[in-house]
Amino acid sequence: MLLPPAQAQKVADFGGGNTYSDLDPTNHTDIIDLRKEDPQWTSGPDLPAAKMYVSAVILPDGKVFETGGAKHNYAEYAVPEASMYDPVANTFTPVPADPLARMYHSESFLLPDGRVASIGNNPATGEFDLGISVYSPWYMSRQRPTITAAADQFDLGSTQNLTVSGNIGRVTLIRPASVTHQSDPNQRSVDLPITGTGTNISVAVPSNPNIIPAGYYMMFVQDMNGVPSVAKWVHVG
Repeated sequence: MLLPPAQAQKVADFGGGNTYSDLDPTNHTDIIDLRKEDPQWTSGPDLPAAKMYVSAVILPDGKVFETGGAKHNYAEYAVPEASMYDPVANTFTPVPADPLARMYHSESFLLPDGRVASIGNNPATGEFDLGISVYSPWYMSRQRPTITAAADQFDLGSTQNLTVSGNIGRVTLIRPASVTHQSDPNQRSVDLPITGTGTNISVAVPSNPNIIPAGYYMMFVQDMNGVPSVAKWVHVG
């Protein structure tokens, strides 16, 4: 996955295994910095548990929520573990696990209000779990900042004016979900530099389409305590 913010151009993978062998999965993670002249994979912090079929979701507070997984593709090998990855501190912190097994053909994705939905489970025995779980991060119980006015269309390289509530320290655009088989290669969170303070601020939209491909995004504002707003949908490009 492309770690937040997208401008950092760092890609990580979490865990992994082989469905068709008896080998146990790994808890290792790897990170590569694509800005370097000669990018090389380096070891990241270990996951709290060894597993494959890991779902990783970028949150509007800049963290990455990882959940689900299994040692092997049979129900008895589900791994009930979840944690929060901090790209700045480069650490995993355990959080409550999904009460339902999430293995092959499962998906997790960010909702516009900042929660994470997890669906599906299809182990090798053939059954399919129709249960849905919703994870509420810490910020759901806090007073949220709001976006009260913003354009619906953001052109590349433009400056956009926002009307907000709260003392805003960060604005991000997060791509909506396009998940299959636990993987969302389209997932990204793009930081928008801020000018101004108070209820009227301006943000700079990057001009590089490789950083911010055209399409729809969820825009979140985040206050100085790291609490994000509910998203406003905007179109870029």
